[in-house]
Amino acid sequence: MYVTGMTSAMSMASRGWSGYVDSLSGHAIKNYTVTHIANWTSHGSPFPEYPDMAAIFIVLVVMVIGSVGVNCSSIINSVLTAVAASLLIFITIVGFCYSNIENWTKVPGGFFPNGLKGLLKASSSCFYAFQGYEILGLSAEETVNPKRDIPRALISVLVIVLTLYLSVAVSFTLMVPYTNVNPSAPFPGAFEANGVTWAKYIVEIGPVLALTNLVILELFTIQRMVFSMSEDGLLFSYLSKVNSYTKVPIGPVVTFCPIVILLLLCIDLSNLIGFMVFYIFVQYSTLASYLIILRYEPQISISSSPVQNDTKFTRTRSSNILEKISQFVSVTKLVVCIYCLLFILSLLIVLKGDEIFNGNVTVIVFVVILSILVAIATFVIACREQTGNIKGFLVPFMPVVPVLTMFSNILMLVSAAHTGTVVASITLALIGISVYLCIVIYDAVKNYRNKSTSSTLEDQVGLLESEELETMQ
Repeated sequence: MYVTGMTSAMSMASRGWSGYVDSLSGHAIKNYTVTHIANWTSHGSPFPEYPDMAAIFIVLVVMVIGSVGVNCSSIINSVLTAVAASLLIFITIVGFCYSNIENWTKVPGGFFPNGLKGLLKASSSCFYAFQGYEILGLSAEETVNPKRDIPRALISVLVIVLTLYLSVAVSFTLMVPYTNVNPSAPFPGAFEANGVTWAKYIVEIGPVLALTNLVILELFTIQRMVFSMSEDGLLFSYLSKVNSYTKVPIGPVVTFCPIVILLLLCIDLSNLIGFMVFYIFVQYSTLASYLIILRYEPQISISSSPVQNDTKFTRTRSSNILEKISQFVSVTKLVVCIYCLLFILSLLIVLKGDEIFNGNVTVIVFVVILSILVAIATFVIACREQTGNIKGFLVPFMPVVPVLTMFSNILMLVSAAHTGTVVASITLALIGISVYLCIVIYDAVKNYRNKSTSSTLEDQVGLLESEELETMQ
């Protein structure tokens, strides 16, 4: 599932890059492709309108960059990141110079026109922009002190990116009312609407550079993740072979980049984005739930010691009925119950959000009951003693932080779900599961043959020994 998501993310970034480049050329690339190469408009969704040759081109270029070595990709990544961050700061400063507070107040619906449902849908649609921070964890082997550097890097990057995104969003919405936003070119359209045509052309370069950097980072993530899985025996062994000259694994590049190109030819951008959003929320909510299991479920290991409680909440140990229940019911069952309760609660909030704000007593009572059940299950888990290894970074305020993470991701997952997204997600997930089953069957057959060969050799050795013994006698 993870590898399928990464290949889809790389396909999405490549298609987004192609769209911006095509926009800069006045849609000359699209018109030429439709006229002289192929026109797939009649096929309908989820197929694209035409074969995206520009997206295939950037994938091939990034394949070369990823195969050359880490130094080359790191230099390009640093340069593109610096330029993209500078452009975001430029958009923020110029946007505030042409801001107008009436764009927040004197518009249809006011500052919050579409209510909670619109907010959740918009948040889930753009959440994929915050995807990819796990690459810092995947790069732990290349850091001097990962126990110190990885948590600091995660917090620092999140704070910087969140500050830049919020600044750009505030300045942008103050420049132009939401009713006049150009969906195909929002930032250039906002500057053009305010008569700042010289800034329009500068801003148009920013997304191209940012998406180029994103394609490189997605390939880097695929390389590192596939390499680790191959070393653990979860994928084919050739994927973990490091090239002696470039010092990077070439197998993941030549294996998964053609899959990315295949996705570019088979699925349009809207369905790719829908699958990515669906996949991210499922992944993050599942990882948060599994984090609770790792911290509270007894693990089988050679040496294990109880984890020192990291918060005042988990230090308190109750001797009442809750402690007995926590020892009787497994953490895994409690986590599954919390996940199901949060899913039902999210459905109520998304489908009946307006009624909650209007004071519908029945809906509010159901929301309160579900919230109390989640709180009780969380408290029961907190009454258990934490187990595991205390080395490395530990998430604080367990299990409250993972439960809140599960709730936020499930809530946005329900908000973003629609028929096309669910169908595309199930299809790509089935493809990933099929590939994984093929790998499992291949490994099973390989192990069986190795055991058969070793047993045959043992029988031959035993036969020779018996013959030698008879000869000696």
